[in-house]
Amino acid sequence: MLESLKTPNTIQWREKTLASGIDFLGWIHFPDHLVLRTTTKRRMFKKLKESPTSEILNSYLGLLKWGNTEKLKDRIITFDASDKNGRNDLQS
Repeated sequence: MLESLKTPNTIQWREKTLASGIDFLGWIHFPDHLVLRTTTKRRMFKKLKESPTSEILNSYLGLLKWGNTEKLKDRIITFDASDKNGRNDLQS
């Protein structure tokens, strides 16, 4: 166990500026705000479309309270899972 503590943990950084944000735990972290990653957003709407239960809805609303997601929260609350064209999830 002590040997594993001696080994340094490595983090790979992409050569990007801080202005383009840091991708961490499903969010893009900017110096003054957080934005949900596009892949996380797509996965969230896919899950809501497959099984739109109140537990899943409340779970995602709890996740979204941590970032700048007012428009996204409104879209989730008014989300229509019976929409067959599938574009309801990414339109602003």
